[in-house]
Order: sequence, then structure tokens, then C-alpha cells
Amino acid sequence: MKAIPGGRLGVAVFAFIALAGCSEAPLLLDEDPARRTILQRSLDELPGSDGRYFIRLGDITADQILLSIEPKHGRPLVHRRSVMVNDVVPFELGGRRYFLFVVQLRNFLSGDDFAVVDVSTSAPIVPPATSAPATG
Repeated sequence: MKAIPGGRLGVAVFAFIALAGCSEAPLLLDEDPARRTILQRSLDELPGSDGRYFIRLGDITADQILLSIEPKHGRPLVHRRSVMVNDVVPFELGGRRYFLFVVQLRNFLSGDDFAVVDVSTSAPIVPPATSAPATG
């Protein structure tokens, strides 16, 4: 093999290998935070992922829901976990940190139960927990 002046071949090969092995592209959020309302037992596109990742929800029960963030193929960004209102789920994509904030869970006697979540680039300000009034 002939050497190329300036070592351009080596730089080009290194750049190709580095790009081929790099992590996914970061999210391109239209709004920050980006709000989604998602029906229970379904999945919806992760905002800004261009269809590469999805938020999967289970059944809303006892004011909590199972949530995961999954790609079309491959390992989840966030493995399935139980979350409640005001929970914050941090995750990384494309070398950047994001936060999924559980805004609301609605569990009706009949009809479509749903969750409202925000995805943002900065940690949300979580409202303080309200305690039940003391009785007695």
C-alpha cells in the first residue's frame, strides 16, 4: 500500500470509524419542554427523535404507570420502570442529557386513560409534595 502525502487516508479512515461507532443523534425538540399526551397501554414517538425512539406506557394503576423509552430496534434508553406524577426520568441520547417529567396521570372509570409527559433539555422544577392534612 502506498503512503498518501499528509496522511489523509489515515485521517479519513479514522473519521469514518469514529462516525460509524458514534451514538445516536441528539433530539431535535420543536419546543422545550415538548409535551405529549399518551394513551395507556400504547406507545408514542419520543419528541424530536424523528421516529427513532418511542415512549411506551403500561396500564395506569394506583396512581402509577410502567414507562420505558425504546428504539425501533435495539436496547432501550430507559428500561421499564414504575413512575408517578412529578417523577423525573433522566436519559442520555447523542451525548446530551434529557429529562422526561410525568405531568399527569388520568385514570377514568370508563374511557381512555392517559398520561401527560414533558421531555426537556433541562431538569424540571418539581412542585413540592402536598401532604394530607393532619386529622384528630
